[in-house]
Amino acid sequence: TRLTIVMTHPAQYFAPWFRYMAANCPELELTVLYATAPTAEQQGVGFGKAFVWDVPLTEGYRCRVVRPPHATVNVHSDQFWGVNVPEIADAIRQTQPDVVLIGGWHSVTQLRALWACRQMGIPVLYRGDTNLNSAPMGWRKPVWETKTGFLLRRFDGFLAVGTRATEYLRHFGVAANRIFASPHCVDNEFFARSAAEFQTPAGRTAARAAFGLGAEDFVVLFAGKLEGKKRPLDLIRAIAALSVSSPTVKKGLNHQSKALADARATDTALLVAGAGPLEADCRAEAERLGVRAVWAGFLNQSEIVRAFAVADCLVLPSDGGETWGLAVNEALAVGLPCIVSDRVGCAPDLIVPGETGEVFQMGDVNALRAAIDRVRDCIRSGHRYDAACRSKAEAHSFATATNGLLAACRAVIAESPERA
Repeated sequence: TRLTIVMTHPAQYFAPWFRYMAANCPELELTVLYATAPTAEQQGVGFGKAFVWDVPLTEGYRCRVVRPPHATVNVHSDQFWGVNVPEIADAIRQTQPDVVLIGGWHSVTQLRALWACRQMGIPVLYRGDTNLNSAPMGWRKPVWETKTGFLLRRFDGFLAVGTRATEYLRHFGVAANRIFASPHCVDNEFFARSAAEFQTPAGRTAARAAFGLGAEDFVVLFAGKLEGKKRPLDLIRAIAALSVSSPTVKKGLNHQSKALADARATDTALLVAGAGPLEADCRAEAERLGVRAVWAGFLNQSEIVRAFAVADCLVLPSDGGETWGLAVNEALAVGLPCIVSDRVGCAPDLIVPGETGEVFQMGDVNALRAAIDRVRDCIRSGHRYDAACRSKAEAHSFATATNGLLAACRAVIAESPERA
């Protein structure tokens, strides 16, 4: 089966999956079309620095960049006109596909690809992580519903990356037999293997020291852009709330409870692996509240593994704009428990309270503080999260995602007599 996947640009999360398919799935003849390849400066928009990913993104599988980098390109997912490549239609035609996979319509280039496939009579698969929690509110919601329903009906088959993606598709009337499970996944083996050297007692102590962290610290990790939808200020305030230094909070606590809470506060450190527009606000808030924080800045793929390995838990306090949260997949692959808000897309699929982490109500700082407390108490009492975390990550693997994709390809081809 000749499968063409249309992407706006190379991405660190997807390239390993494409390599896996090229090496392990002889039923598929895969071609990936990238509308463009961003420059280091364009790639760094929102990260606070220009960079290139330090893992190979275009090796090990057949791919083509349709248009070279251009000064006007913006690959951020909220920029509909940021990547506008009309040549995508001819590029699709040249690959002579039996099926085309498009990851939604956040870019005009994706819509161009969808219309081209419709005109050429090529079956099209949808795979995205948009869910009902990310729907706009107020007068925009009915407009969004109408537009979304119209566009979804242009696809022939649907790959669901998780529970909430399935609910979204069913909400818009997609039949159950047209939905195929193809979960969001990362290179679990890469993360587990790369973290191993930092997870020995000596390796962990040395890696922590390199970050300026103590061997006995309870380290809470935030990994991602410091932007509004990820709500990093909630995490800073929750860690500050671990202390009962406020006379109002201390009122009514006995001496032993006060001492225990103060000890918990002083041995907790926040490790921030990321940068973004809220960095100055976050630094100021941490200083104001007396939160001990290490600002590691943006960490590339080979560097972020070390942060996962030295942390005791990952926290993702995001709102509904976090339609999945692939950092959670990465952390679980390393064996790290995760605390996520109930609005984070991956919450129902990846987080089992008490086993792989905790879920709290988005925006409730006290609930987040309590969740951190529970994880810390479990770890300090000797509970091991790592086996359950790795098991959950493995259930969301390249093999599982590929099986769902294969099933969807077979189904849409069977409904297209000339293709079959």
